[in-house]
Amino acid sequence: MASNPKADTSIAAHPALLCFVAGSIAGGVEASITYPVECVKTRLQLRKETGKAMETTHSRFLVFRDLVRREGARALYTGCSALIVGSVAKDGIRFLTFDTIKSAFKDPDTGTPPPLRSLLAGLRSGVLSSTFASTPTERIKVALIDDARTAKRFRSARDAVRILYHEQGFFGFYRGFASTTLEVRLTARTDSLRAHAFHL
Repeated sequence: MASNPKADTSIAAHPALLCFVAGSIAGGVEASITYPVECVKTRLQLRKETGKAMETTHSRFLVFRDLVRREGARALYTGCSALIVGSVAKDGIRFLTFDTIKSAFKDPDTGTPPPLRSLLAGLRSGVLSSTFASTPTERIKVALIDDARTAKRFRSARDAVRILYHEQGFFGFYRGFASTTLEVRLTARTDSLRAHAFHL
Protein backbone atom coordinates (compact mmCIF):
# COMPACT_ATOMS: atom_id res chain seq x y z
CA MET A 1 0.00 0.00 0.00
CA ALA A 2 1.51 3.31 -1.11
CA SER A 3 2.11 5.83 1.62
CA ASN A 4 1.04 9.45 1.31
CA PRO A 5 3.83 11.85 0.30
CA LYS A 6 5.33 13.61 3.28
CA ALA A 7 3.99 17.11 3.75
CA ASP A 8 6.44 19.92 2.99
CA THR A 9 6.92 21.82 6.24
CA SER A 10 9.59 24.21 4.95
CA ILE A 11 9.08 27.97 4.96
CA ALA A 12 9.21 28.01 1.16
CA ALA A 13 6.02 25.92 1.11
CA HIS A 14 4.16 28.69 2.96
CA PRO A 15 4.34 31.92 0.89
CA ALA A 16 2.68 34.08 3.58
CA LEU A 17 5.18 32.96 6.22
CA LEU A 18 8.05 33.42 3.77
CA CYS A 19 6.94 37.01 3.09
CA PHE A 20 6.76 37.78 6.80
CA VAL A 21 10.17 36.23 7.57
CA ALA A 22 11.86 37.94 4.60
CA GLY A 23 10.42 41.32 5.53
CA SER A 24 11.31 40.90 9.20
CA ILE A 25 14.92 40.00 8.46
CA ALA A 26 15.27 42.90 6.02
CA GLY A 27 13.79 45.33 8.55
CA GLY A 28 15.99 44.13 11.41
CA VAL A 29 19.21 44.33 9.37
CA GLU A 30 18.32 47.76 7.98
CA ALA A 31 17.52 49.16 11.44
CA SER A 32 20.74 47.79 12.94
CA ILE A 33 22.93 49.33 10.24
CA THR A 34 21.26 52.72 9.92
CA TYR A 35 20.39 53.36 13.58
CA PRO A 36 23.26 55.78 14.39
CA VAL A 37 22.04 58.05 11.58
CA GLU A 38 18.47 57.75 12.88
CA CYS A 39 19.63 58.58 16.40
CA VAL A 40 21.50 61.70 15.26
CA LYS A 41 18.50 62.82 13.18
CA THR A 42 16.18 62.45 16.17
CA ARG A 43 18.60 64.28 18.48
CA LEU A 44 18.78 67.13 15.97
CA GLN A 45 15.00 67.37 15.78
CA LEU A 46 14.71 67.39 19.57
CA ARG A 47 17.36 70.08 19.88
CA LYS A 48 15.50 72.32 17.46
CA GLU A 49 12.38 71.94 19.60
CA THR A 50 14.19 73.01 22.80
CA GLY A 51 15.40 76.30 21.31
CA LYS A 52 18.50 76.30 23.51
CA ALA A 53 21.32 78.43 22.15
CA MET A 54 23.95 75.82 22.80
CA GLU A 55 21.96 73.21 20.91
CA THR A 56 20.89 75.01 17.74
CA THR A 57 23.40 73.45 15.35
CA HIS A 58 21.88 72.21 12.11
CA SER A 59 24.86 70.01 11.19
CA ARG A 60 24.35 66.30 11.66
CA PHE A 61 28.10 65.82 11.72
CA LEU A 62 28.47 68.26 14.63
CA VAL A 63 25.62 66.60 16.51
CA PHE A 64 27.29 63.23 15.91
CA ARG A 65 30.66 64.56 17.14
CA ASP A 66 29.20 66.23 20.23
CA LEU A 67 27.13 63.17 21.10
CA VAL A 68 30.15 60.86 20.99
CA ARG A 69 32.29 63.32 22.96
CA ARG A 70 29.74 63.89 25.71
CA GLU A 71 28.15 60.46 26.07
CA GLY A 72 30.37 58.01 24.22
CA ALA A 73 29.83 55.95 21.07
CA ARG A 74 27.34 53.72 22.90
CA ALA A 75 24.89 56.63 22.99
CA LEU A 76 24.47 56.29 19.23
CA TYR A 77 22.48 53.12 19.89
CA THR A 78 20.18 54.52 22.59
CA GLY A 79 16.70 53.19 21.83
CA CYS A 80 18.03 50.85 19.16
CA SER A 81 16.22 47.79 20.52
CA ALA A 82 12.84 49.52 20.20
CA LEU A 83 13.51 50.45 16.59
CA ILE A 84 14.78 46.98 15.67
CA VAL A 85 11.69 45.34 17.16
CA GLY A 86 9.52 47.89 15.40
CA SER A 87 11.31 47.44 12.07
CA VAL A 88 11.08 43.65 12.27
CA ALA A 89 7.33 43.87 12.90
CA LYS A 90 6.78 46.75 10.47
CA ASP A 91 8.50 45.21 7.46
CA GLY A 92 7.18 41.75 8.25
CA ILE A 93 3.63 43.13 8.28
CA ARG A 94 4.26 45.18 5.13
CA PHE A 95 5.53 42.24 3.12
CA LEU A 96 2.82 39.91 4.39
CA THR A 97 -0.12 42.28 3.94
CA PHE A 98 1.14 43.58 0.60
CA ASP A 99 1.36 40.08 -0.79
CA THR A 100 -2.07 39.16 0.59
CA ILE A 101 -3.78 42.33 -0.68
CA LYS A 102 -1.98 42.11 -4.02
CA SER A 103 -3.28 38.58 -4.51
CA ALA A 104 -6.82 39.81 -3.84
CA PHE A 105 -6.36 42.64 -6.34
CA LYS A 106 -4.79 40.58 -9.14
CA ASP A 107 -6.29 40.67 -12.61
CA PRO A 108 -7.99 37.33 -13.39
CA ASP A 109 -6.62 37.41 -16.94
CA THR A 110 -2.98 38.32 -16.29
CA GLY A 111 -2.63 36.94 -12.74
CA THR A 112 -0.97 40.19 -11.60
CA PRO A 113 -2.50 43.42 -10.23
CA PRO A 114 -2.57 46.58 -12.38
CA PRO A 115 -0.10 49.30 -11.32
CA LEU A 116 -2.77 51.37 -9.56
CA ARG A 117 -4.01 48.40 -7.54
CA SER A 118 -0.42 47.47 -6.72
CA LEU A 119 0.15 50.98 -5.42
CA LEU A 120 -3.06 50.77 -3.38
CA ALA A 121 -1.89 47.46 -1.91
CA GLY A 122 1.37 49.12 -0.85
CA LEU A 123 -0.56 52.01 0.71
CA ARG A 124 -2.85 49.74 2.69
CA SER A 125 0.00 47.56 3.91
CA GLY A 126 1.85 50.68 5.04
CA VAL A 127 -1.14 51.94 7.02
CA LEU A 128 -1.47 48.58 8.76
CA SER A 129 2.23 48.48 9.63
CA SER A 130 2.03 52.03 10.97
CA THR A 131 -0.93 51.11 13.17
CA PHE A 132 0.49 47.92 14.63
CA ALA A 133 4.25 48.60 14.62
CA SER A 134 5.71 51.90 13.38
CA THR A 135 3.87 54.45 15.53
CA PRO A 136 4.21 52.73 18.94
CA THR A 137 7.88 51.84 18.48
CA GLU A 138 8.70 55.28 17.05
CA ARG A 139 7.16 56.83 20.17
CA ILE A 140 9.27 54.59 22.42
CA LYS A 141 12.43 55.27 20.42
CA VAL A 142 12.02 59.05 20.59
CA ALA A 143 11.22 58.88 24.31
CA LEU A 144 14.39 56.86 24.96
CA ILE A 145 16.60 59.22 22.95
CA ASP A 146 15.08 62.30 24.57
CA ASP A 147 15.38 60.78 28.03
CA ALA A 148 19.06 59.90 27.47
CA ARG A 149 19.92 63.58 27.01
CA THR A 150 17.76 64.95 29.83
CA ALA A 151 16.15 63.22 32.82
CA LYS A 152 17.51 59.70 32.31
CA ARG A 153 14.45 58.08 33.89
CA PHE A 154 14.35 54.97 31.69
CA ARG A 155 16.63 52.01 32.41
CA SER A 156 15.57 50.10 29.29
CA ALA A 157 13.00 50.00 26.50
CA ARG A 158 10.76 47.82 28.68
CA ASP A 159 11.03 50.34 31.51
CA ALA A 160 10.12 53.13 29.09
CA VAL A 161 7.02 51.21 27.98
CA ARG A 162 5.96 50.72 31.60
CA ILE A 163 6.44 54.37 32.58
CA LEU A 164 4.86 55.80 29.44
CA TYR A 165 1.85 53.54 29.85
CA HIS A 166 1.49 54.54 33.50
CA GLU A 167 1.75 58.26 32.72
CA GLN A 168 -0.08 58.51 29.38
CA GLY A 169 -2.09 55.34 28.99
CA PHE A 170 -2.42 53.16 25.90
CA PHE A 171 -3.07 56.04 23.52
CA GLY A 172 0.15 57.70 24.64
CA PHE A 173 1.95 55.28 22.33
CA TYR A 174 0.00 56.72 19.39
CA ARG A 175 1.11 60.31 19.69
CA GLY A 176 2.13 61.36 16.20
CA PHE A 177 0.03 58.63 14.59
CA ALA A 178 -1.28 60.94 11.86
CA SER A 179 2.15 62.20 10.77
CA THR A 180 3.67 58.72 10.91
CA THR A 181 0.83 57.25 8.87
CA LEU A 182 0.87 60.09 6.34
CA GLU A 183 4.47 59.22 5.55
CA VAL A 184 3.08 56.03 4.07
CA ARG A 185 1.74 58.09 1.14
CA LEU A 186 5.33 58.96 0.26
CA THR A 187 6.68 55.42 0.70
CA ALA A 188 3.80 53.41 -0.74
CA ARG A 189 5.37 53.23 -4.18
CA THR A 190 8.69 52.16 -2.67
CA ASP A 191 6.96 49.45 -0.68
CA SER A 192 5.31 48.19 -3.86
CA LEU A 193 8.61 48.10 -5.74
CA ARG A 194 10.38 46.32 -2.86
CA ALA A 195 7.72 43.66 -2.67
CA HIS A 196 7.72 43.24 -6.46
CA ALA A 197 11.51 42.84 -6.41
CA PHE A 198 11.15 40.21 -3.69
CA HIS A 199 8.95 38.15 -6.01
CA LEU A 200 11.24 38.44 -9.03
